[in-house]
Amino acid sequence: MLKFLTLCTAMTLSGCGIAMSSPPDDESSSSNGVYGRAKLTDLAVPNPLIQAMANNISDQYVDRLKAVNCQDPSEQYGNCELQERDFNSGQFDAEKGNKERVLIWDLAGIEYKAVARYRSRVKGLYEIEAGQGVVEWNPRVTLPKIVWELLDHIDSNDFMPAAAFERLDSALINAAGDFIDSTGHGGMVANYLFEYNPNAQFVYLRGFDLENKFADSFCEDRDAFHQDMNLVANQLSHILQKHSIRYVNISGGHTLSGMRDFWRKNCAGASQEYELKNRLSAIKQVYDVLMNSDGVMAFQASADISSRSEYPIETSNGYNNRLLVGHLAVLDANVDENGYPLDANKVVALPSLYYQSEPWTDVFINSGVEPSRPHDFNKTPLMQTSQAGFSFFPITRSYPSWMTPIALSTAIYIRKHDFSHLPFDNNLIQKIKNKLVPDGCNRFSSGKCKIQDPLRYKKQDLFFENYLISP
Repeated sequence: MLKFLTLCTAMTLSGCGIAMSSPPDDESSSSNGVYGRAKLTDLAVPNPLIQAMANNISDQYVDRLKAVNCQDPSEQYGNCELQERDFNSGQFDAEKGNKERVLIWDLAGIEYKAVARYRSRVKGLYEIEAGQGVVEWNPRVTLPKIVWELLDHIDSNDFMPAAAFERLDSALINAAGDFIDSTGHGGMVANYLFEYNPNAQFVYLRGFDLENKFADSFCEDRDAFHQDMNLVANQLSHILQKHSIRYVNISGGHTLSGMRDFWRKNCAGASQEYELKNRLSAIKQVYDVLMNSDGVMAFQASADISSRSEYPIETSNGYNNRLLVGHLAVLDANVDENGYPLDANKVVALPSLYYQSEPWTDVFINSGVEPSRPHDFNKTPLMQTSQAGFSFFPITRSYPSWMTPIALSTAIYIRKHDFSHLPFDNNLIQKIKNKLVPDGCNRFSSGKCKIQDPLRYKKQDLFFENYLISP
């Protein structure tokens, strides 16, 4: 609850607290009466008390930022003096947040400057090294003095949502935008998780650099490569336990076609299919830890799955604690808060690229944003931040990697809302899965209600804890 209110080579990238259990009043903004097209003024806004605190901070910095241009080398002194720091410089605050600790594994990398304002909620950062397994990682970050001052100021307070800093955002980007990462894959995924789960804490696992760190053993010594992957898996298991990780967000995956591509680009001679399967089997040891550890719930972005043989990890039946997450991009998903159809005569089409993946994909999460220009959105679309983690606006395109953090955020909401009295173990994970994707829908052969719209029903702590409220 708010303290304020005491009142890709060998991988495939997919690409005071009452929850609203129904859509907001006057939900229809289109002429035909469906949950449809909306305007920016229809979107949720910061709680007024939080907005007042954010305004106070913005008032202290907007004019100072407007007075400088730190992107001009001739002005890089005083407030624009460049300062280099460790990303993880002891800012982690164990008192912030709760026991919902999340491991983020993004195979595309991490734009760590984009989450610098959340550093007090980052428990640890790790990367995978050949011969060493999983080791601590602490990138050096260079930012102008005034930007560090601003980020430290905001991070020293309790969480304030990005939507509360619209005015500050433009001033910051104009003054120092060149020093902030563009919001790429890693920044997008991370910002969804940090914003929609304001009470969660995070551990980062940096991407899996096979080409630069494991090419020799991959190409030349199958036993050495298996040993490398076994070491990574064992140390990763230790990290999950050390940090009491409950949830894992995985963007990406390793496939048999990825193994072929990697061999062709990095190894001598023609590849043998059994050798490629052997290497993928070695890598699978890492996924076994991430997606099959006791008391850890994993969410993996789905892909354009062509067959079991090409995607043995994604199509495995052995990951009982995992949800494979696809996406939907419509204004009205035609489902109630449990995923049951509102209109039995209306069939919402799955994205064509991912239709063949349906048998293996556990859930399709709706973004509420149409895929074609002008990218119309409904009243509860998936929102993204700017590259500095300020401002909040509807996305333009949805992908499985974008919706996977929302599935995870919904699981955290379900845990808090329905099962807070139960220990976090494999039995609870199955209860959360069955609540998130219940039985009783005959559209799919599994009988599962795979089409879900948790954003429409505001099943995230960002709304449940009243950080953002209806306008």
